[in-house]
Amino acid sequence: MPVENAPEQTADMMDFMAADPDTDFAEAEPAMTGEDFGFLTQKFPGTMAWLGVNDPEHTLHSDKLSPDEASIKPGVAAFIRFFNHRMQ
Repeated sequence: MPVENAPEQTADMMDFMAADPDTDFAEAEPAMTGEDFGFLTQKFPGTMAWLGVNDPEHTLHSDKLSPDEASIKPGVAAFIRFFNHRMQ
């Protein structure tokens, strides 16, 4: 199912992440992405974001994917800061 990011929420998230000095943020190129998450964005406003776990040898859904686990903790921390921002 196509993923359609909610424009207002997506812009807020991108602005926050770009301005947050503790977040290593890079804007990804638009892609024709089909994911199960697209079902949710059809029902509720949402934004799909890449965490940047980077495995250049394998695709995202490969059983050989070996993500850089060091990116998970700072990525989760960045989203927590963003969620706190959204709650203000």
